[in-house]
Amino acid sequence: MIDKTRLKEIAQRPWKWVIARVRHALPEASRDALQQAENEEKFTAFALNSPGLVWIKDDQGRYKFVNRMAETVHHRPLEQWIGKRDDDIFPPDTAEQFRRNDRQVLSSGQSLFSTEWILLDGRIHHMMTSRFLIRETGRTLIGGIAIDISDGVSSVRELASVRHHMFVDEPTKSIVELSSIIGHDLNNTLNAVMLRMSLFASATMDAEQEANVARIESLVERAAASVRRLQEFANAQRPFSESTELDVMLRQELRALDAANNFPPLPAKIRTAITIASGNLPKVRGNAGEVRYVIATLLRNAQEAMPDGGTIMVDARVVRDRVVVTIADEGTGLSEDHLSHLFDPFYTTKATLGSGLGLAGSFGIMSRLGGTIAAANRPEGGAIFTLDFPIVTDVQVSIETEHFSEDGLDGSLSPKQRILVIDDDGDNLEAMKEALEGRGYEVETAPDGKRGLELLRVSPHFDSVICDVGMPIMNGWDVAQEITRVAPNTRVYMLTGWANEIPQSDPRRAGVEAVIAKPVSLEQIDAAIARK
Repeated sequence: MIDKTRLKEIAQRPWKWVIARVRHALPEASRDALQQAENEEKFTAFALNSPGLVWIKDDQGRYKFVNRMAETVHHRPLEQWIGKRDDDIFPPDTAEQFRRNDRQVLSSGQSLFSTEWILLDGRIHHMMTSRFLIRETGRTLIGGIAIDISDGVSSVRELASVRHHMFVDEPTKSIVELSSIIGHDLNNTLNAVMLRMSLFASATMDAEQEANVARIESLVERAAASVRRLQEFANAQRPFSESTELDVMLRQELRALDAANNFPPLPAKIRTAITIASGNLPKVRGNAGEVRYVIATLLRNAQEAMPDGGTIMVDARVVRDRVVVTIADEGTGLSEDHLSHLFDPFYTTKATLGSGLGLAGSFGIMSRLGGTIAAANRPEGGAIFTLDFPIVTDVQVSIETEHFSEDGLDGSLSPKQRILVIDDDGDNLEAMKEALEGRGYEVETAPDGKRGLELLRVSPHFDSVICDVGMPIMNGWDVAQEITRVAPNTRVYMLTGWANEIPQSDPRRAGVEAVIAKPVSLEQIDAAIARK
């Protein structure tokens, strides 16, 4: 008769107690076999249902096991894995990546924790991967577990990109922008002070007052010199005896671009190709930092113009006494509106990032070293930028800032004239009018370019126009160009706190007599007007 109480007791015991009793009753060899079977069953249950990719290979790289997630992610059933190597399953670059990591684990005997990438459904996925050894009697296996961290990598990359633009990639742009704004504003203020001080020249002063006036003028000149140093630092205005090995620079920048794109790889594949027609190029004029800035700016712009990937093509060749470099992309190209303003300061086609100074700064650098930069659209699609570098010769070239003596070229001041002053800064406009009238000139004023041109149309008999460069609505260059049409016999002088940033080779100078830096003295204006 069955003891019901005994059956109830057994039924209430944990199942592991039953397994233990069974195991105890088996021979030792059978107990080991049962333990291994239990372990394999537990591992298989865990691995098959793991949310990550799990696999086991032998020491020859052949797959012995993959879980359901690996089958699903790679769209490859189990039978297409077992006995196959990475070369049979993945593209060559991916397979080589996996083989390299397997070899490291086998040779070191240590686990390897790394980030790997795979191409899935046309998109690059980043996998956080752990590889480790599994030792069995008579053989060694390699196990692996991988978890997709692509979303996290994208977030980190976006953050790094923002930090890069804020703190690394834009230092030159930031300095140029900051120095331009500060320089312009300070020079406007100093100019008004300098002109006001000139009004004391005709006043009767005692010795102490004259000493104070001289001291104030000295302080203004010292402040103006500090502003010029800031501008010169930002513009890196150095003697043109400096030279750069352009072929080395081009290859370095392309290698840097390739490295940045390939680790970790970007979703849009960017390729580069370089052709140097005559082998090693001769050295070109310009500081290495300036030339690198120009090249890096154009390469970065080319990459950003190809969101879906493409090839950046660089060509360099010697043409007579110049080195001509073209940088072309397969991107979206440039609209006609963009082409006409591409090198204007603060003009940008980027909706979020970008200060609009990269190409403007590059234009200034190329102009200062005696070269040129131009942009156009390629017939095949995309944009092409052409750089024209002067080759270094034994003749040292230097360009100096424009200066005027206090007494004109013939030692005497020119006859008094009728002058139109155009400036949007009210303090400067008023101070300039009073100071020039105190010198005997007949002066009219206009607070902007539009009203200045209206005065010229009504009364075109002005001998000279002194015009500020940085004005809203119409800047000084636009005004000067229009004056050549409305009143071609009127001489135009540009007055600006940005004089150090406008090279002698700037084509906009063609329509003006001189570019005079603020703060300006009345003696400088007299000397400029006296020049024939």
